Amino acid sequence: MRDALAPKPNESDEKVLSSIRRLLDFFLGDLDAASTDQAAVLASSNSPAVLRSLVPDAGTLARGRALLPILQENQQDMRAFGLQIVGRLAELQTSRALGLVRSRIGTSTR
Repeated sequence: MRDALAPKPNESDEKVLSSIRRLLDFFLGDLDAASTDQAAVLASSNSPAVLRSLVPDAGTLARGRALLPILQENQQDMRAFGLQIVGRLAELQTSRALGLVRSRIGTSTR
């Protein structure tokens, strides 16, 4: 039934969806979720270099801490922007689904 309204995403679509999820997590204030997916993939590795890359250095931590007040100050605007993105994506998905249905109806009536 799912394929009736939305075609199965290809590899390029999956990459776009993954990027959109990360952006939305960021704009909606879930700062941990943006790094969780990548960290989960990397954490399954036994490579010392990969494991070291998961631990931020002191400079990275300092930059992150310096950004926190800015992110907190702009949190409402970022959430509003994230919700605008979600709304637009919903419009695009609806258009895509209707286009797919239209093309299937058009080919079945001929």
